[in-house]
Amino acid sequence: MCPYKDRSAVSANSGGGGGTHSQSGISRSTYGKWLLLSSLPSALLLSVTNFITSEVGSFPLIWVAPLALYLGSFIITFRSNGGVPHFLKTLWPEFLLLSFASYLSRSQSWLAVIMNVSILFLICLIAHGTLYEERPPASGLTNFYLTAALGGWLGGAFSSLVAPQIFKGLYDYPLLLMLSAFAFWWCCDKSFLNFWTKAPFSDTAFRTSIIGVVLVLIVMLGWPSLKDNVIFRHRNFYGTYRIIDVIPFGGYRDGIRVLCHGAAVHGSQLLNPGLHKVPTSYYQAVESQMYLKLSLRHERSAS
Repeated sequence: MCPYKDRSAVSANSGGGGGTHSQSGISRSTYGKWLLLSSLPSALLLSVTNFITSEVGSFPLIWVAPLALYLGSFIITFRSNGGVPHFLKTLWPEFLLLSFASYLSRSQSWLAVIMNVSILFLICLIAHGTLYEERPPASGLTNFYLTAALGGWLGGAFSSLVAPQIFKGLYDYPLLLMLSAFAFWWCCDKSFLNFWTKAPFSDTAFRTSIIGVVLVLIVMLGWPSLKDNVIFRHRNFYGTYRIIDVIPFGGYRDGIRVLCHGAAVHGSQLLNPGLHKVPTSYYQAVESQMYLKLSLRHERSAS
């Protein structure tokens, strides 16, 4: 708290903090911003961790990397003269779109893990940096930190307790990305808008093409999920479950019914009544298991 005290001592008119709050009081909209900017990164931390462990791959201590970057964003943004890095004030829409594309891709590779965790870190930098810039004078710091702590708790409670009860899949991830877009538009400065009015035409054209490519990628990745024949979907504390009918499947015209827990196939049965007892997945050769896994990869929906 020393940096805030030093800042407030510089000038009585500076207010001591990065925000525009007066000594007389703090508005309700300001409390709303503090809650929103502190709760979204906390909720995203758990949503990204759940997404990686269930849809990309479960690795020992995989949760350490997202948590470390989440905490590291506080160190970077809440230092003296901290805040949002300048390039993120302008480029945050592209990073949110890339995160949405990564969610839809369901890629099971280390690149997917690195991409999701990196974008989480950038979103935390923007949210926590804006939270730092919205801090009040020294006299209001108690309310500021209590509100930020409450927001962090609410975000964690939403992803851990509420989302599994109201969503049948990992829909809280894209929902939180959309809420982040709203929060950044509402709370951040207008560097994003200033770019389009002040940048040279070549820069705006290049950036427009990049955004267009990402939007096309999102449509291409999301369209197959609309065609998935998911006959049952369930979610609880341990993950997401889906029963999918794949028709046709390989040389079987009637198709196959598959039980998936996240990205893992936990059982399957041919839909032809005469073939119900034919061994598949666990009870078949390794080559058949790999064929089943590869054939189903493009059928996985956004859980």
